[in-house]
Order: sequence, then C-alpha cells, then structure tokens
Amino acid sequence: MFGGIIRNRGKLTWVDLRRGVLRIQAPGLMHRLSPGDSVSVDGVCLTVTRRRLGEFHVDVTSET
Repeated sequence: MFGGIIRNRGKLTWVDLRRGVLRIQAPGLMHRLSPGDSVSVDGVCLTVTRRRLGEFHVDVTSET
C-alpha cells in the first residue's frame, strides 16, 4: 500500500493496451526522471522506460 506524500501530479496522455504502454505528462517531475527510475502512479510502482518532451513512458500488463 502506498503511504507516501504526493509530490507531483501528472496527466495520462496516451494508452496503448495492445503494446502495454502508458504515456504520462508530468512537467514538474521530468528534470529528475531517467529510464529505469521507479514512479508511484496512483499507488502502483511503475518503471520509466522512456522520457521525451515533458512526458515519460511506462510498460504495463493486464494485471497492472
């Protein structure tokens, strides 16, 4: 269970369930993110797979 403090807010900008990819826009967080970093999104720990133009990508599965 996530019990941390919310430090930034983001916006889900794109979903591709077939490939299992989410894109999330989070300008206030981008200067600190790199591929391989973990981010809690709505209490779910996800790994950043790509970063570009003010948004980051994460891979998800149907269980996520």
